[in-house]
Amino acid sequence: MNVEDELRHDQEEMQNIVYQKQKVIEAQERRIQTLDTANAKLMSALNQLRNVSQANHNGMLGPLKSTLISSELAEFKTSSC
Repeated sequence: MNVEDELRHDQEEMQNIVYQKQKVIEAQERRIQTLDTANAKLMSALNQLRNVSQANHNGMLGPLKSTLISSELAEFKTSSC
């Protein structure tokens, strides 16, 4: 009987460990999704900056450059990622 009790106890411990690891994995998956979203926004902002830079280099944009850059990057200054 003692052996069976020990085995049940060990099984419960293993189930708890697996449950905790599953929670960590789920949290990591959520964090990865958040980072993927932030990365996509940053890539979009980078592409827009490239376009602004090219337009400015070609003399087509003028004084709007700093306004566009400031407004596009403002949201990333307070990002927690």
